[in-house]
Amino acid sequence: NYMKLRFHSIALILLGTVCVALILWMLFSDAVSVQTPLTNRADFVLESTDTPIDIRKFETSYWSSVSPGDTIKPGDVIRATTSGVTFINISNIAYVELTAPFEFKIVQNNQRQPIELSLLSGRIRYFYSFDDPKVPNSISTPVGRLVFAEVRSEDSKVREVIISESQSDTKIKVVSGLGNWFESGQTAVINSGEILTRNSANGELFKSPLIDAPTDFEVRVTQDSLETSWTSNLSPTGYIIRMMEIRGDTLIHNATLNIENNYFNRSLPTSGEYAVQIAYDLPEYGSGRWSNARLISID
Repeated sequence: NYMKLRFHSIALILLGTVCVALILWMLFSDAVSVQTPLTNRADFVLESTDTPIDIRKFETSYWSSVSPGDTIKPGDVIRATTSGVTFINISNIAYVELTAPFEFKIVQNNQRQPIELSLLSGRIRYFYSFDDPKVPNSISTPVGRLVFAEVRSEDSKVREVIISESQSDTKIKVVSGLGNWFESGQTAVINSGEILTRNSANGELFKSPLIDAPTDFEVRVTQDSLETSWTSNLSPTGYIIRMMEIRGDTLIHNATLNIENNYFNRSLPTSGEYAVQIAYDLPEYGSGRWSNARLISID
């Protein structure tokens, strides 16, 4: 009887120890899971703008001015009421260019959910991001929501999207990556190199391919400017050029620029190595794919 009693006592002690350890582990792991999003959250910084920007901070009802270098946090809404372009840097791993006028919000319902970009009005002139867990993986608009799908191929590590309007039709252009479009009653898969057009009159969705870029695009650096040239059978207006600064194995988005003719001069950015590309951006023809990169070095 003594041995049985002792055995039962030891068993109860072991069982109690295991239960306490399990409870502590659950509490600790829950605390870690709650804190992880806080340390893994991207920073949204107003990089530059050529139009005044107002901000309505989370849980406030009034607007105040915001300047380049200021941080935008989840729940904040920014807006511009006059024409221009605003550039938002997301932890140097994603970038958003907004065409004003616009109203734009960063959404995160709770710490456990990923951040979402919300275009309340206006246009996303260009969204570029690396495949990183800190980067928002969805963009909502007044008519639907674009969710980026996971793509395992090596050539799809970058996501590039343009959301615009042409004659009131919404156009979602996936230059790189893979997206799923959701709206009331219908969905669509948008592959890399495709444009999804939403008819404003009846909500009908249809897809079309992007146009190939000029093959003879050239870039050279002069003493005080960057010169680009190309020829094309299309109208010599409505091109867009982008510059990506090369830092090791990383490309840092520097600028996307609208082009108004076949020859373009631009003052030089800071010294470094850059990849420069061109693409069509014509309302009557649609947007195009980026050309092969031309590499330049600026001293």
